[in-house]
Amino acid sequence: MLRKSIFFRLCDFRWNFIVLTILCFVFFKIDICFADTTASSGKKLLSCDGVTIIGHLEFPPILYTDADGKSTGEMSDVMRLLLDRSGLYKKYKLATLPTKRVIEYLINGKIPFSPLIGGIPALKDKVVYSDSKITTLKINAYFIGEPGLIKTLSDLKGKRIIGLRGYSYGSRILNFIKDPSNKIVYHLCSTHESGFRMLQLGRGDCFIDFQYPSVVILKKFNIENLQQAPLENMDLFLNISKKAPDYLKIKERLDKAYKELLEEGRFDQLLPTREVCR
Repeated sequence: MLRKSIFFRLCDFRWNFIVLTILCFVFFKIDICFADTTASSGKKLLSCDGVTIIGHLEFPPILYTDADGKSTGEMSDVMRLLLDRSGLYKKYKLATLPTKRVIEYLINGKIPFSPLIGGIPALKDKVVYSDSKITTLKINAYFIGEPGLIKTLSDLKGKRIIGLRGYSYGSRILNFIKDPSNKIVYHLCSTHESGFRMLQLGRGDCFIDFQYPSVVILKKFNIENLQQAPLENMDLFLNISKKAPDYLKIKERLDKAYKELLEEGRFDQLLPTREVCR
């Protein structure tokens, strides 16, 4: 009797352990697949079975993560319209990822595409661009002092420039900054806000940033005698990974969806491509 009792107890223990393991696995998977759209590594997001992750940068106010962890802003609306119309994926999720991770995942095909400017050096020959131009982004040089101190790219020579880590600003600007003959000291910052704070503290002569997020940041704090000068207008495309299965088919269907939605006027209130943000 004692042996039988021990045997049944062992069986009960093993059965309970198996059930507990299964439950843990199920709840763990649920937790992963419904995790917030912001991720420092992207590993959780990319592990969701059957869900295609569309990684993007944090780019307020047109594309950012809200308090509930959902990608929001006009660009998120554009992306969802395109994805729904193209019918490429039964399930998808927009997710904010660090710049380096977005680039890495496009190179190895872990995300099929992302809305980015054209001409990013790290993505040369790694992506194809959509024929559709989503919008135009304005890049400015922000500086403190008298108006006119900086007017063009050539005025950056010999200055201490603050730039965002992981951003190329297009090859023309970055190549100019890195050209030794221009004698530019290049300081990197992690966020749009930290770039302006560095500028305010005198840690650089100029901060190069995109106008969209700059407008949002400058509402938070005032920088006395702040000036800005336009440096570049960069078109935003869908950068489609060449490692994504049938990447040319993805491009074709996204371009077709964009054309249809544009002709229907669905984008009239969402980042009209004929206007540069002011």
